[in-house]
Amino acid sequence: MPVYTDFPLVADIRKNLVALGVSLDRLGIAADQDAYLERKRQEVTREIERFTRRQFVADTIDATRRFDGSGTAELDVDEMVSLTKVELIGPAHAPYYTFTNIELKYPGPGRPQNTLVLRIPGVSPNARYGVFPEGRQNIEVTGKFGYAAAVPADLWEAVAGEVAERCARERFFEIEGRTEEIKADQFSKRVSFGRGVEDDLEKVGYSTRYRELLRHYKRPERRRSRRYISTMA
Repeated sequence: MPVYTDFPLVADIRKNLVALGVSLDRLGIAADQDAYLERKRQEVTREIERFTRRQFVADTIDATRRFDGSGTAELDVDEMVSLTKVELIGPAHAPYYTFTNIELKYPGPGRPQNTLVLRIPGVSPNARYGVFPEGRQNIEVTGKFGYAAAVPADLWEAVAGEVAERCARERFFEIEGRTEEIKADQFSKRVSFGRGVEDDLEKVGYSTRYRELLRHYKRPERRRSRRYISTMA
């Protein structure tokens, strides 16, 4: 099975257009076709990240983010593929304390890693901090963030198909009649219809498979807070 480290690229979308029997030239897109496809690609991938609240393209270099201390021996964080270090942000005279004996908790097969755990709470060398001290943005985590090392294959395929279908649908109607907003779940888009087109809403709706996968991969609500700090080489 292929391993995808990024969402479908322009070349992949072109293959799906061919499979749909769609020619960009026939759709009236003669120039800057790659730029057009890249815009549609970014439209879909941004929508995925916004709706699911997940990062599917994993970091390739370490990044640092801050989280609220939980007051327990476990801490919910953004999904990670590897952990480099965890630090407590303290007062000005002693701004950092580096935790040891911390690992990413194994969540089970096929599930993302998003919990840090102190292996031996309250025992040296973490005797001073047997828990992640409760606080606001006081735990700094460095590592590579992402849902998994690779983009899930089913999501990758759905994205490639969705981008190609949107490119085709966008050109099926002339911008000369009414404009309506189509809503499906939490998605919305404005579509311009040709005159006399009354029964084609289904044709321009979001594909069923795409919507199913977005709901499937949507991250559960969690009570925690974090913000980006920096990206490190």
